[in-house]
Amino acid sequence: MNPSVDAPSTASVASPIVNVPPAVARPTGIHPAAELFPLMRDTDLGLLVEDIDEHGLREPILLYQGLVLDGRNRLRACEIAGVEPRFIEWDGVGSPLAIVLSRNLHRRHLNEGQRAIIAARAKGMFEDEAAERGRAHQFGRAGRAATEGIQAASPQPSPEGRGSDGHPTAIANLHEPGRTVNEQAAQLLNVSPRSVATASRVPKTADEQVIAAVESGDIAVSDAASITNLPKEQQRQAL
Repeated sequence: MNPSVDAPSTASVASPIVNVPPAVARPTGIHPAAELFPLMRDTDLGLLVEDIDEHGLREPILLYQGLVLDGRNRLRACEIAGVEPRFIEWDGVGSPLAIVLSRNLHRRHLNEGQRAIIAARAKGMFEDEAAERGRAHQFGRAGRAATEGIQAASPQPSPEGRGSDGHPTAIANLHEPGRTVNEQAAQLLNVSPRSVATASRVPKTADEQVIAAVESGDIAVSDAASITNLPKEQQRQAL
């Protein structure tokens, strides 16, 4: 037997191709939509740190354009626990605001004042998205196609009440025709439009300590709004 003919050649055997997902770079900051929700307080953060220390990071941190879109508390907890975080890139379906609201509304136990101030801050993002759709319309058919794509990509709830990413969602469409931004934000955060209007005064004129107290749930948003006409030093004293 001629070994040069019958023996298998190792050079001719192809190596198996392994598809390795590209690494996602560490974030460079926090997306504005993620900052709508307050950071966890010490007790809740401590429990999250303990869980990650014992079980590891259960859910990857979601990034968009190099910024943390969802998971800044998990990132903090990983850093405290000394656990290497995992990151994934957002697939672009829907909008950043829709993702943040749908993922956090069911997680966080927020009182009415906290939800109202989140709604008040979200109003600007609603308006920015509406303005972006308006600009898209100016470019004719291409603009209309892009706008329709944005609307179609808004997270639609399944019969089980979950969006396409598997998270529960209270959002069918962030931009309902005939409804004001104030009304839409109020509906999504389950507060009254009046509460949103009241809360809208707080970020604009309240002292930082007053804002932080509302965000943490320590004072009612109506109480905070009632002292916003005072000098900031007097606002702090009123706390």
